[in-house]
Amino acid sequence: MGYSHPGKPSGAEVQAEAFVYPTVVRRAPPATLFKYFGPDGTRLFDSWHIRFSQPGAFNDPFECNPHIAGWGTADEELEKAREVWEEHLERLYDDFCKQFGKRIEFEEFRGRKLPDKEADVQAELAVIRAKAYPQMGEGVTAMVNQGIGVLCLCEQPDSLLMWAHYAARHTGFSVEFDTTSEFFNSDKPPAHVQFSEVDATTYKTEYGYLRPVQYVKNRPSVVLTKLDFDVFTQKGDQWAYESEWRMLMPLDYAAAGTEKFHDGYRLCLWPVPPSAVKRVILGARAGEALEARVRQLSACRETEHIVLER
Repeated sequence: MGYSHPGKPSGAEVQAEAFVYPTVVRRAPPATLFKYFGPDGTRLFDSWHIRFSQPGAFNDPFECNPHIAGWGTADEELEKAREVWEEHLERLYDDFCKQFGKRIEFEEFRGRKLPDKEADVQAELAVIRAKAYPQMGEGVTAMVNQGIGVLCLCEQPDSLLMWAHYAARHTGFSVEFDTTSEFFNSDKPPAHVQFSEVDATTYKTEYGYLRPVQYVKNRPSVVLTKLDFDVFTQKGDQWAYESEWRMLMPLDYAAAGTEKFHDGYRLCLWPVPPSAVKRVILGARAGEALEARVRQLSACRETEHIVLER
């Protein structure tokens, strides 16, 4: 595991509106980035579609899966609990009047209950924190896996660990991508998607561009009211050798015809133009069949520019 863990999450409702959208300061990526593939990754050259993976399909189960410390800050939760107490009191008064008639006005009824308010609020908060918070953490995880796809790229073409872990023990290959390609710099949803003005704003802020991964010692811990997309670009510092950059995409925007499943998750693909690929590097153990398939790229006009190296 790549993190030190501060503790288990403790619940309430999880909704997409929980995300906040801070002003994003973008860091320019390197001119090129690399993605490692096993030998079966040549399907990229057959369809020119690439997968954006659900975080649940990653090697590390804690990636994009922050510790949920609560619905809000202590002050936010206390304020909300007091609001709920007042709403509950109104219902109690309605029930009282239905059962006994309107013997007293609401303000008098409230005055009788008021001395118990803070104790009631604290007791309710204790119950919520003990029972509801774990469900809230599970809800965030489910929401992320249903809604967000991640493309992972690497700064280094010669990382022995990357070749071993992601290119099937050097039997696969690495693709060098041109990060100036429009594919990595889109500021609006794909043409086939119907979207609202709000969708377009969210897309421009959070999706369709490259961002560096931040390697941290401790697993991120957040409350829902402060949850933002930064959690999708943080991972344990033991993964720092990956020198990773990521691009996020909404899974609902995937190209049509992606209802196949892989690793228990829907296979969500996006079309990538051949012009975005500069070079293919074969692994030290790459077989003849793989090399032959990559060499076929030189016979096609739209891919003849791609350089092959071993």
